[in-house]
Formats: sequence, C-alpha cells, structure tokens
Amino acid sequence: MMGRMKPLIICLLAMTCLTFTRGADETASGQTTGQSETEEIASYFSEQKMQRGMGSIMLYPVLGQDSSVRAALIKHQDEFDSNQARTIFLDANIREKRAFLPLIRREVAAPDYDPDALPLLSEFEPDEARPLIVADLQRTRPLFRNKKTYRNFYPYCYLHLPDRPIPELTAYFHLQLQHPRENFDYEILLLVDRYGTSDLLPDVLSFYKPHAGTWACKTEVSCLRFWIRWDRPAGLAALATSRKSRLTGCYRSLLWDVSAGRWNIDMQNLALEDLNDPDVDVVNAAINGLEHLGDASVAEPVVSAYTKLVGLAANDPKIAKAIAAWWSNPSSGARILMDNERFHLNDEQRRKLEAIARLQP
Repeated sequence: MMGRMKPLIICLLAMTCLTFTRGADETASGQTTGQSETEEIASYFSEQKMQRGMGSIMLYPVLGQDSSVRAALIKHQDEFDSNQARTIFLDANIREKRAFLPLIRREVAAPDYDPDALPLLSEFEPDEARPLIVADLQRTRPLFRNKKTYRNFYPYCYLHLPDRPIPELTAYFHLQLQHPRENFDYEILLLVDRYGTSDLLPDVLSFYKPHAGTWACKTEVSCLRFWIRWDRPAGLAALATSRKSRLTGCYRSLLWDVSAGRWNIDMQNLALEDLNDPDVDVVNAAINGLEHLGDASVAEPVVSAYTKLVGLAANDPKIAKAIAAWWSNPSSGARILMDNERFHLNDEQRRKLEAIARLQP
C-alpha cells in the first residue's frame, strides 16, 4: 500500500511547489500570463478549492494577491454564488476586502445571513451592521447562527463592532444574566464585556463573585474586563486577587487577556510585578508583553528580567525550554528588545542583550 502511495505523495508535493512558484511569479509580475478575466476567476476558485481539499498538504493560495485576479474578482463579484463569496471572505491573501462591500451586503441579507460576511460589514460599515446584530441576538432563532462556519461561530460573528456599549442590548443582557444557572449561556459574557452598559455591573458581579478566581478562563476574563471598565479601582483589585489564585491555569495569561485592546498604565504596572513571579511562564509573558506594549520606562526592568532568566536557564531545564521556545518566535527575544526604538537602551543594556542574542539559534 505504502509503495503505491509514495508516487502520489511525490506528485502532490510537486503540485504544491508548482502552484507556489506559478503564483509567486504571477504576483511578482502583477499579471497572470495573459489569461482572460473568466480564466483568472476560474483559476482562483479552482486553486482555493484544491487547497481546502488537500488536507494536511499545504498549498499556497497566492492568486488572491495578484492584482489582475483581484481586479477581475471585484468587477464580477455580483456573479458569484454564496460558496464563492465565502471563499473570498475567508481568503487571508485578499487583505483589503472593502471593495467587495456589495457582495458582503448581499450575503448578510436574506436568505443567506452569512456569519462570515457579518464581521466584514461590522468592520467596514458598523452603522449598517449594528441594527442587524441587535435584532439577531434577541431572536428566538437567530438568523446568523443557521450556518456552521469554522471561523465566525457564535458569538464571534457578533463581536466585530467597535468596542463600546450598545444601550439597545441592556434589557436583553439583563434578562440573560438573570437566567437559571443550569441554563446559563456563558458565551453571552463575551458580548456583555464588549457591548454592555454600566447598568449591568450588579448583575455581572452577582454572577462572578461566588466563584472568582476559579472560573473557566473566558468567563473570568470577560467578567474582569467588564468590572474594570465600569469600576476601575475595584476591578483592578479583583484582577490582582484573581492572578494570585493558582487553582486554574488562567493566571499565566490572565493579565494579557484582560488588557487586550485596553492596555494602560495600570496594566503596565501589574506586568512589571510579573517580572518577579516564580512561574517562568508568567515572567516570559510579562517580558514579551512589555516589549511590545510598554513605554520607555520598562526598558531597565525588562532587560534585567530577561538577563536573569537566561542565567537561570543554565541550571534549570524547564526555564531553558521556555526560553528556547520564546527565542524561536520571530516576534520575541533579545533582538526584538534591541530593535525597539521606544526603549532608548543605554550601552550597558545593549551589551547585555547582544551577549544574549549571540546565544539565540
């Protein structure tokens, strides 16, 4: 059996390389070797279908980057069926999708109610998407949940409007938070975090406090984010307390999940405290987060913590493993620290990082 499959595998891999090479050449030249618009569109959808059907063998869908293919797709978008529209919506190589707004509008409307189109409409035309989301969330049978989709399943298809309160949802959220606990929809807390008004704070605290520090991570994060938004001092105190609980593994990423999109000086101060945490994963997360989000004042403590961690790794396999994984990430490590212009590193700090960078693979 294996002997018969080997030529097939080699053939598939060759097709992969050929597809990538052809696509790269076309992208570089900005044209697709004189194909007609119809042929370019057919080739695009054929390649996307081939990629999805190849399982673990990765093909590179570079046609989405080609300017002439993109122009043809935009021009003929009203001719595509719903499956083809979804292909375009999900193609990461088509980075700017505003030009497909007519197609997006068509797919969010009846009878399609496409949950992959709704996030795009929310991003490009939030005033159009908002009433659709408000109405759909409150339906007994929501329209945008009638299709299964791997990327924008409930509630994420509704979470792409601007991160601010929607008063029209207050009564609905209040009703949901008062549900009997055995029937409670925990996912609703992600929506409450993003769109809930201050009127809901008593409901959220009544729900959260009995099990503070022991909830599943998404629930813990949503409740704390909401609390901090509407009662900052008390919410931050609750966050500090929750991070000391080691009853779940959430404490390792809790600060970064709570501060996502809402980073501020209070979060920075908590992250600086994490540089001295006994858990190496917490220290790693603090170094990585501060090097991307911190202001110039964090340079010295970050460099010192990083240097200390490298020293400890010589005698601690766990720390060495954690640092090795961190170094292998192109968005972290000593080189990123040195290249961060916000830090204004002095000569001594740079010398320490240069020595560490020479150890990196």
